[in-house]
Parts: sequence; C-alpha cells; structure tokens
Amino acid sequence: MLDRPDDDRRLVVGIAAIVVLAEIASVALRGTGSIWVGRIPVSLAVLPGLVLLAAVGPRRLLGHKDWSGHPVVFWVVSLGVLVAAAILFTQGPGQWREAGGLFAAALAEELVYRLAAPVFIAALLVRVGVRVRLASITGFVAAGVWWILLPGHVDQMHRPMVVAAFVAAAVLFALVVIRSGSLLAATVVHATMNLLTFAQWGGIVDPAARQLVVAILLGLMVFVFAPPRRRRRRHERAEPDRPDDVIDLRDRDDEVVDLRDEAAASEAPDTVTPQR
Repeated sequence: MLDRPDDDRRLVVGIAAIVVLAEIASVALRGTGSIWVGRIPVSLAVLPGLVLLAAVGPRRLLGHKDWSGHPVVFWVVSLGVLVAAAILFTQGPGQWREAGGLFAAALAEELVYRLAAPVFIAALLVRVGVRVRLASITGFVAAGVWWILLPGHVDQMHRPMVVAAFVAAAVLFALVVIRSGSLLAATVVHATMNLLTFAQWGGIVDPAARQLVVAILLGLMVFVFAPPRRRRRRHERAEPDRPDDVIDLRDRDDEVVDLRDEAAASEAPDTVTPQR
C-alpha cells in the first residue's frame, strides 16, 4: 500500500497517528466526542480517516483486483441487502439520515481499526526494532482487540456466543482488508449488520433471519476477497501481473511486508456501532 519515498511514508504514518488520537478522544468523551447524525454517534476519527484514505489512494477503498473473479456478484448482493436493511431500519427504529449515520459510523471504524491503527502500531514497533512482518501482524491483532473492547461492544457481551461473534467479525474484516485491500467491502457488510441489528431490536427483523443474512454476507465477502490460499494461487498463475498490496514501513534497507500473505487477527457478530 505504501511503497513510497520516506517523506510520503512519514506523512501517512503521521495522519494515521492523528486518526488514532481522534478515536481515543471520541471513545473517552463518548457522546460529547462524536458527530451526531440523529441519534447515531459517529467517531470524530472519520474526518482525519478520510484524509488518510486520500493519502494512501483509492485502491485502499476498493481494493486491488480480487482473487476469485466474482466481485460483481458480491457488490450486487451486498449493496442490495444494504438498501433492504436501510429500508427495514426506517420502518422501525430509525430515519434515513440515521441509516446514513450507521454507514458513516461503520466506515469510521474500518478506517480506524483496519487501516490507521494497524499502520500506526506497526510503525511504532518497526521503529523500536521489531521485524516488519511481526509488527504488521501485531498491529492488526492489537487494533482488533481494541475494536472488540469498545464500550458499545462490551455492553452487548452478555453471553459467550456474543463475544465469539465479535471476535469472528474482527478476524474476518481484517482478513479481507489484508488480503484484498478493500475497506469498502468490509464497510458495506459492517453497516448492513448494524442496520439489521437495530431493525431486530425494533421488532422488524426476526433474529434467525438476521443471523442467516449476516452469515451469507460474511461468507460471500470472504469467498470473494479472502479466499483459501490454494484458490488464490491458481488465480495468481492465471493473472501474474496483478498489483501487490504492500505496506512499506521499512527504512531503506529493511524488508517489505506483503499484507496479502499475513494471517490477520481480528473479527463476525451483531456488530453495532458503539455508543461513545
């Protein structure tokens, strides 16, 4: 992702640090540290997060060319379900602008926990001598744990299965971002999960139906953007010129880490925007 000159790399890491600090302030201040869209709090980190996204380029939003050759299927299904979930949400507990707020909140979390925080943590670790590969993995693990432990998520953890669901969601979202580079895919699924969860709380959606839809979306997302290695390698042989997705956190003589080959650690539940 950031295979660039030193000055550009420092700029990206500096913006990532601002995003992380904004998220810390937003979580610490809870309601007063958020941008409110109706009754939906959106982290202040979304603003510098968008600047970070512009700095690293649009490929980080859409991802590089996918492995499976089925992106159209994913986008048609996921965007259709997103619109349907928004309609259901507005039939019950929310308004259209609040549906937009849930999407913005999901985007903010993906920008923080699947981009800015992993990059910033990894950069700090590389600075103190940790190898790039280990630093990259640690960055995603730490960011995933932080995401799981957000106050709004912890408030929902009344049963072990709910905890497991958040852990699974963290792993899957990070895996998709690492292997494909697509923040938008994770954001669309994340926002749909939030909308369906609120619709369920409003009595509009049956819990079993929500769980089925979420499982299908997550499975399709992983199939398209983070498939098993064997199928990825077949695709690589068929298209050897596919661009790499590299985060370059090195000094000039250090190694480069290819995030496509990293095993991420972070999460699939009733993902709901934390009340800050």
